[in-house]
Amino acid sequence: MYEAVPSDAAVLGAEPGHLEMLHRFARSSPLYESSFEEVISGERCTVYEGDINNHWLDSTKHDTSYAPFYPTWIISAYLLAKTALRMGCSGMVDVGSGDGRIAYCAAVLGMNSTGIEIDPGLVSLQEKMADSTGARFDPVIADATRYDYSAVRYESTCFAIGGLPEVGEMLAGGVMDGVSRVPRLEGSVFVLAGGRARGARHRELSGWGPLIEKHGLHVKETVILPTMWTVDQTEGTPYLFASAG
Repeated sequence: MYEAVPSDAAVLGAEPGHLEMLHRFARSSPLYESSFEEVISGERCTVYEGDINNHWLDSTKHDTSYAPFYPTWIISAYLLAKTALRMGCSGMVDVGSGDGRIAYCAAVLGMNSTGIEIDPGLVSLQEKMADSTGARFDPVIADATRYDYSAVRYESTCFAIGGLPEVGEMLAGGVMDGVSRVPRLEGSVFVLAGGRARGARHRELSGWGPLIEKHGLHVKETVILPTMWTVDQTEGTPYLFASAG
């Protein structure tokens, strides 16, 4: 796995302190074994090199693991959290949170944040990352499809749900059902990673059309971001921000 983080905060429209926290995450993570400097599209970057195979394998061993561990790039996680903040969300719940990078980036931006993850090893990794980086987010070990979302006390909450539509439909549907049972979470924003797989059952709204329609949601914004599962494609991954409001 290779992941690039720019040296100039302006590339991400980020504050310099925020960019340093992204680099701190990568330097602190045991997923990355080495790094080197590289100029990419005219921008100087640090490229972090690592291996997720063991964590990926462990994440597939749970009966209700609907989406194996494929980490969102840290720069994409930051931009997702920044978009949610701009849309008025003050809290972030990172569902299927893996190593917690979306919850981490939300915390860097000053949001209240929680990571819900079913794999104990990844939750332990999140706890270590929170301690070593100083970012304040709350890792929770739970099956997100059975979680009691009344425990979420944030106002204006964004739920970032891991998994492409080809594998994440059960997870996303379970989360939406759980959230819908909590009246004060009405109007929450859901972030869904769109798919581009050939032969996909559904093509509308990047594969999420039927689920979005079923839950009465409307797509408010779509952002295209780089991800590690699009390295063989010419375009990035569309992230849909949808809510009932």
